[in-house]
Amino acid sequence: EKFNRVNGKYNDLESERKRLEDTVEMQNEKIKNDENKLFSGTITSAKELENYQNEVKNIKTKKFRNGR
Repeated sequence: EKFNRVNGKYNDLESERKRLEDTVEMQNEKIKNDENKLFSGTITSAKELENYQNEVKNIKTKKFRNGR
């Protein structure tokens, strides 16, 4: 019984680790895509540029706070 509890906890932690890794991967991809748009020269609207800059900044700040 103790083994099953420990094994269940391990599986829960593995699932959480995978979820967090997937989240970090998605955030990194979002940053990469947004930075590519920012520096590509294709965005001409100042407001749109500002929105992308703020989004990248917010994601990076959130990642830094979470230690990733």
